[in-house]
Amino acid sequence: MMSHDEVFSIGDYFSLRVGGKCTYRPTVMFVYHPCDDAMLSVLELEGRGWQPQERLDVDLPWQWQNVRSRQWRG
Repeated sequence: MMSHDEVFSIGDYFSLRVGGKCTYRPTVMFVYHPCDDAMLSVLELEGRGWQPQERLDVDLPWQWQNVRSRQWRG
């Protein structure tokens, strides 16, 4: 689990202090929700009984396709 700085600053902002003592500090969590395409991919994987597909088709940005096809010289 990774913490995010905004969790601490939001908690500090909404904390109540009386006489220099913290009397209330809310619990703040960071929740991540993947994009719709990622969720669809997980649902498809679940529908396949958690078995990955045999062949992966990946659409790379044109810049990556260019780099991928280039022969590198060391």
